[in-house]
Amino acid sequence: MAELKAVSAGTKMNEKKDLAKNQKMGAAKETPPVRSFWSVKLVVLSILVMVIGLLIGAELAGWINLRQQVSRLPGLSNWRGENQSNTGKVVTGMNLLEKENKELKKQLQEQQDLLQGAAYERQALEQNKVAQEQRIQELEKRMEAKKVEPPLMKVDYQQLAIYYAEMKPAVVVAIMDQLEDEIVLGILKEMEPEQVSKILAVMKPERAAKLSKMFTTTENSNQIIPQI
Repeated sequence: MAELKAVSAGTKMNEKKDLAKNQKMGAAKETPPVRSFWSVKLVVLSILVMVIGLLIGAELAGWINLRQQVSRLPGLSNWRGENQSNTGKVVTGMNLLEKENKELKKQLQEQQDLLQGAAYERQALEQNKVAQEQRIQELEKRMEAKKVEPPLMKVDYQQLAIYYAEMKPAVVVAIMDQLEDEIVLGILKEMEPEQVSKILAVMKPERAAKLSKMFTTTENSNQIIPQI
């Protein structure tokens, strides 16, 4: 019995040792070494660097259009479209601001032109006013000069009538042809009717008729011109 117990105990001990050994081996299989993990990462990174280098070289050589290929990737195309849309919005906003700025500058220029035109018009009115004032002053001076001028010499019709009465009618008519009708009429009024008839008979019929009409319509005339 003692031997059976010893054999049984030895068998159990061996089983426990085998179980512990198997557990250690399983744990070793499940947990890879840290060194192997970093080696894999380095290999993958090296491959990525090589691929990127090849793509850049192909882009520079003109074999492929890397930007076009990248834009075809899902997600990047949408991002690019949104970016372009936002850029378009910014550009549109800038265009509106520039348009408004130009419009404001145009309105400001128009207002300045109006003010400048009004200034020119005002200057022209001022110059016209000054010219009119100078004209008025000149007229006033001339009017004052007229007031101080000596009166015109009055014609002494009576004395002239005496002189002409001693002359022949033809000579008197020759002189009267050089005188105005008013002066001739004044002289005839101071002469005798007989002398007046002789003078009018020598005159041209047209002037004689005119003087006769003037003589008869004069308010102060009381003499009767004899018929020629």
